[in-house]
Amino acid sequence: MEASLNTPTKSDPYRIHMRALGAAALIFFCVHGYFCVNHAAWEIPRPDVARDRKVPGSDFTAYYSAGELARRGANIYDSRLSSTPGRPYFYPPIFAIFPMVLLSLLSHNGALSVFYVLNIAMLLCGVWLLWRILWDSNAGTPLPFWRRPELGAFFSVAGCWRFLDSNMKLGNANMYIFFLLALALYLIIKKAAFLGGVAVALATTYKLTPGLFGLYFLWSWRRASMLGGALGLILFLLVLPAPFLGVTGNWNTLVYYATQINGKILSGKMDESKQDENTGVLKSEEADEKNLPRADGASLPATIIKLLSRTQASHGANVMALSPKTVKTVANVCALMLLIASVVLTLPRWTGAGVYALSLSWSLMALTMVLIAPLTRIAHLVVLVLPVFVLIAMLQQNLLQGARKKLAWISLVALPLTGPLSSEGLLGKGGQMISALGLTTWVLLFLFVTLGVVLWGIKPVEIQTS
Repeated sequence: MEASLNTPTKSDPYRIHMRALGAAALIFFCVHGYFCVNHAAWEIPRPDVARDRKVPGSDFTAYYSAGELARRGANIYDSRLSSTPGRPYFYPPIFAIFPMVLLSLLSHNGALSVFYVLNIAMLLCGVWLLWRILWDSNAGTPLPFWRRPELGAFFSVAGCWRFLDSNMKLGNANMYIFFLLALALYLIIKKAAFLGGVAVALATTYKLTPGLFGLYFLWSWRRASMLGGALGLILFLLVLPAPFLGVTGNWNTLVYYATQINGKILSGKMDESKQDENTGVLKSEEADEKNLPRADGASLPATIIKLLSRTQASHGANVMALSPKTVKTVANVCALMLLIASVVLTLPRWTGAGVYALSLSWSLMALTMVLIAPLTRIAHLVVLVLPVFVLIAMLQQNLLQGARKKLAWISLVALPLTGPLSSEGLLGKGGQMISALGLTTWVLLFLFVTLGVVLWGIKPVEIQTS
C-alpha cells in the first residue's frame, strides 16, 4: 500500500519528534482554551461586583443570543429577548442557525467551550487542506527535518498566533472564514470548482467580506465557481433559514440586515454597551455627532484616516489634519487602487493555472479582503494563515530563489513582530505610537507586494509541473 502524506513510515527518523510536537500542541490548546473560555464566559451582571468589561460575555454571546432566538422563532437582532442580553447580533441569519441553533441547546459557557473546540478543529482542518494541496507530490517521501510539512504547519500557526489568539479570546467567527476559504481553494484545485463556489458563498453569508472572491471568480472567469456561488447564496440566504424564521420572517430579517449594513455597522465600530430601548439595536456613540470618522483596526482605509485626520480612535498619529470628508475620499481611493492592483496581478489566466499560482492568487485575494474592508480588527487576520502557509511551503521546497526568497523571509519574520513592536505593555507610549502609525497595516502591504512578486516570478514551466 502506498504511504500517505500523513502516515510516517517505520524508517522515519523524525516520527518521535513529530509526535512530541503534536502532543505539545494538544496540551497547549487545552490550556489556552481554558483561559479563553474563562475570559469570554457569561456572568449575570451584578451591580455590587466590578467587572473588567462593561458588557458581559464576548462576541460569542451575540452569536449565542441569535441562535437561541432563531430556535424560538424570535427576532434574532433583539438580544433583549434572549437569556444573554447585551450584545446584539450583526450578521445574516445563517450563522445564527448553523451552527448556533444547536449550540444554543447548551448553556452559554458550555456552548462557548464547544465553540472553542470547533475553532481549533477548523484551524487544523484548514491547515491540513493546505498541506494536501502544497505537499501532495511529496507523499511518502522522506524529508529532512527542517523541510517537514509538519514544521511548516507549526510555523504558519505560530507566525499568525497574535491573530488567532485575539479571535479565540473574543469568541469570534473568523476561523470559519479561514476554513471555508481553505476548503474552497482545495476543492477548486481538486477539480470541484462548483463546490468551491458554494464554500465561498457560505463564507460570504457568514461575513460579507469573502464576497470579494465572487468578484475574483468573475474576472478570472471561473464559471463553475460562479454558478456554485450564486446557488449557494440562494441556499444560505433564502432556503435554509426559512424553516426556522419562516419565509416572510427571513425576508424581513434580510431587509433589516441590509438596512443596517447601509448605516453604521460597516462604517465604523459600534459601542456594544448602548442599545436602543425600543428596537434593541445599538445606538451610535456620542462622538458621531462630531462627524469624526471612525478608524479602528488594521485595514488600509482605517490607517490612512488615523494618519491624516482626527478620529474617534483612542489613539491616532494625526500627521496631517485633513477634513473628515477629504480623508475618507483619500482612504477610499487608496482601497480602490489596492483592489485594482489585485485584479491586475491575478487577471492573466496563467495566475490560476497551477497549484502554486492559484494558491498565491488566492492568498492575494484573502489579503486584499482584509486590507480594504472598512473595519478589520486583529482577530479578522486569522485568514493570513493561508498566505503564510503558502510562502513557508514554497521556501521549504526550494521553490523561491533570489529576491523572491528574501522578500518571503522578511515578510514571514516581520508579521509576528508587529505584536511586540506595537505593544503598549512592552514599549509603553512608544508601542502606542507605533500602533497608531499603522505598523500592522504596512507589514500587510509589504506581504501583499511579496505575494505579487512571488506570483509573477513563477515561470510557465513551473506552472505546468506544479
